[in-house]
Amino acid sequence: MNNRNIKYLFLGLVLVAPIVCANTLRVQSHTNAPILNLDEFADEASSGSSRSFDELKSEINQLFFSVPTILRLVAINGSLDAQVDQAKAAKDWQIELSVDGGGRTGSVGADGDRNTQSITATKIAHDFGATDSAIDQVKFANDSSAAEIDSLRSEALLSMVISKIEVATQSRLVKLASSFYDGRARFQKFLEEKKAFGAASSADVVRASAKTYEAEAAVPTAFMGLQDALDRYQELYGSQPSSEDWYDTPAFSLDKKVIDRVEDHPLVRQAENDLASVIAELDAFRAGDYGTVLFQVSASRVGGKGSGGTGDSFDAKIVYQQSLADGGSRDASEAILKAKVAEYEAEFERSKRERVRVVRSAWNAFLASEGTLRSQEKVMTASRKANEATTELYLNNRGSIADVFKAEEDYVSAIRTYIDAKRSVQTNFYQLLHEAGVLMTQFELGI
Repeated sequence: MNNRNIKYLFLGLVLVAPIVCANTLRVQSHTNAPILNLDEFADEASSGSSRSFDELKSEINQLFFSVPTILRLVAINGSLDAQVDQAKAAKDWQIELSVDGGGRTGSVGADGDRNTQSITATKIAHDFGATDSAIDQVKFANDSSAAEIDSLRSEALLSMVISKIEVATQSRLVKLASSFYDGRARFQKFLEEKKAFGAASSADVVRASAKTYEAEAAVPTAFMGLQDALDRYQELYGSQPSSEDWYDTPAFSLDKKVIDRVEDHPLVRQAENDLASVIAELDAFRAGDYGTVLFQVSASRVGGKGSGGTGDSFDAKIVYQQSLADGGSRDASEAILKAKVAEYEAEFERSKRERVRVVRSAWNAFLASEGTLRSQEKVMTASRKANEATTELYLNNRGSIADVFKAEEDYVSAIRTYIDAKRSVQTNFYQLLHEAGVLMTQFELGI
């Protein structure tokens, strides 16, 4: 072996090893963790979550009731009982005080100043169930509002969970972009050193330089995606994440029977209570056709300087009230209420059918994302092997530099798609729990 061959052999031993490893980095990422080479990065991406679901549940439980959206829902929920108490008050004594004063002229023997004070207490003795139906109407309306609040709480929780998933995803995409750029820069430097020995062409160095710039340009975009995810996290949690790791999803079995049982879902309960409320409103209205029996007690005192005299009086009486004619207004009002009942009956049925469709769709999306993840892991493994083989061919002068760039880009694209697929699996899982109405239960949260 001549001296020239020995020189190239030594150069190969020194410089080829870093290229086979492909893109080992010394720079630091957003999380101050050393950036991995592409192979190690792929291994880490597919190795599973590094933190348990119980840790995720604990973090969210600690912060859930400090989120402004949740605090607003808690306040709304607290007002519902007061509305029922307000409706029930109609059955108790209604007491009114009246005081008046003035003068009277032109009445023989009764002119002069006069004043009157009176207290009247009225209580419904019997109204044929009108008040009870009105109270039921308020109760059902409140139950509808409570169900809507449950749905909104679940949506808020879903946003909080997805925010954590998005931070973990964008953090890995930043590391991947940085790893890719660093690898391209190292490869360019390798070719420049190889060119100095006459073992690489200027064209290869120029192509490598252009590819390095392309990879460098992708890094700020990746960081922007991470910053957007962190800003969203800050908006929801009021703080920055303590970790950017993946979290395990909880062990949960959602069989077809659970999917089809939609009656307990908040949106279905809301529609059901809306229907019950308008039926109670119709019952209260119809009870009004029979009138109302009132028990009324009053006491009054009349005084003044005129000649009409003064005195106290006390009255106790039973009053029956009923509208005899209103020009057809009540008939029209009843027709409107009947139409509302038919409307809400149709809405209740539509809500149940829609919920079955939405839950099944979410279930299918979750299963599809799991299949995509498994397939993408295979694609990532195959791309890794293709990248290794293409690089080896080039180092043995049996392939072109364009092939090297293409193989590595395919490998990076496969890793990126795998990360996106993993995000989809986790997002679709929690979306499924939300659509099935069991997300709050899974996190053991309630108001």
